[in-house]
Amino acid sequence: MKRVTFNIITKKIIIISIVITSIGCSNVFTSKLKKKENLDYTLKESVYLEKKEKKELTKKQKEEFSFLRGVNYSQNGEYFLALKELENALKENSENIFVLQELGYVLLQLNRLEEGIKCYEKVLLLDTNNILAMKNLGYIYYQKKEYKLSKEYLIKIPPSLEDDYVKKLNAYIEVKIENWDKAENYFEEIMDSEYENELYEKYTLTLIKLDKKEKLFKFINKKYEKYHLNPQYIIFYTKTLENYFEEVELSEKILKRYLAIQGVNEEVIEILLKNLKKQNKNEEIKTILKLTPSKVKYKAKK
Repeated sequence: MKRVTFNIITKKIIIISIVITSIGCSNVFTSKLKKKENLDYTLKESVYLEKKEKKELTKKQKEEFSFLRGVNYSQNGEYFLALKELENALKENSENIFVLQELGYVLLQLNRLEEGIKCYEKVLLLDTNNILAMKNLGYIYYQKKEYKLSKEYLIKIPPSLEDDYVKKLNAYIEVKIENWDKAENYFEEIMDSEYENELYEKYTLTLIKLDKKEKLFKFINKKYEKYHLNPQYIIFYTKTLENYFEEVELSEKILKRYLAIQGVNEEVIEILLKNLKKQNKNEEIKTILKLTPSKVKYKAKK
C-alpha cells in the first residue's frame, strides 16, 4: 500500500505509508494485509472484545489487533484513534517495523514531524535498507526546509530503486537551492508522468532560469495536445503563455475554446475575465458577467 500526500509537493509531495507490501518478510501481519479486502482476522471482533474484557488475549493477539485497528482508523482519516491503537501495538512489541512505519505516517498527518522523524529513524536502525523510511525522512526534512538533511537520506536510495517520487523530490530540492542544471536533469526523467500543477510550475521556472524559453514553449504546446480538456492544465498553460511569451490573444482563444467544449468552469472563466481585462475588452467582460454565476462575478470584481 503506497500512500502519497503532496502538499509537497502540494498538497499532493509524498508521504508513503507501506503497511504491508514487503514480500518475503516473516512479520506476523504480512500475509494478512497484502490486500485490504482479504484481511484474515485470527479472531472475530466479538471474540476479541470478549477475550480482551476477560484479559485472555495473548501478547501477540494484542499487538495484532491494535495494529489492524490502527491501520483501519488511519485509512479512514481518523488519525487520533489510529495513534492510540498503534501506540498500544508498540507497547507489545516496540520493534515492529510495520507498526513504526504506520505510526510515522499518522504522526505526519497530525503534523507531529519530530515524532515522525524518530519513528522512521528507528525503522532504519532495525532495517538499514528500508527505502520507505529514507523517502519519508527525505520528504520531512524537505518540508522543514532542511535540504541538506533531505538529500542525505535520498542519496542513500540506490539509483535502481529511485522512482518518480524520489526524482521529483530531488528536483524540488535543487529548485529550492537554485541549482538549475541539476534540477532540469531530474525533471527530464519524470515529465512524461501525469500532469501536476506544482511539478509543471517548478519545471517552467527551471527552464526560465536557464533561459530555455523555446524548449518551454515546445513543451507546453505538446502537452496541450494531451491535456486540452483538463481545466487545471488550461489555467497553467494560458498563464504561462501570458507571463513568459506575452501571448495574451492566444491565451484568450484557448480559454474560450475550452469553455465552448466543456461548458462553465468558474476557475477558467475567472482567468478569462482577467485576460480580457488586460486587453481592455470591457464590453465582453460585461457580457460574460451577465451569464456567469454570482461567485465568479464576485471574484472578478475584487
